[in-house]
Amino acid sequence: MENKKVIQVKDLTKMYKLYDKPSDRLKEALGLTRKKLYKEHYALHDVNFDIYEGECVGIIGTNGSGKSTILKIITGVLTPTAGEVKVATCSFRQNVITSLRNLRNRARRSCL
Repeated sequence: MENKKVIQVKDLTKMYKLYDKPSDRLKEALGLTRKKLYKEHYALHDVNFDIYEGECVGIIGTNGSGKSTILKIITGVLTPTAGEVKVATCSFRQNVITSLRNLRNRARRSCL
């Protein structure tokens, strides 16, 4: 029996724009300049991996290596600059939500 992919990360990149001054960010946002007023910092660059059902995974690395960034992208807190992340739905979570809805509906019916 083949395990299914629960997380797939493909060509994932996260780039931050670092400005020297806050006014540079404003100038760019308002379109007052055509030159690039920021430095590009890549927290992640072309990251690829798959995690299969039943696997136990650890993310290790030095400070600033992108550990928190990749976790935030996987959980949907951050959006990637490029690439894609696919996360399979969690059947356990769906079962818990369904059970809670059923309990709520029963409680409503018993109060009527």
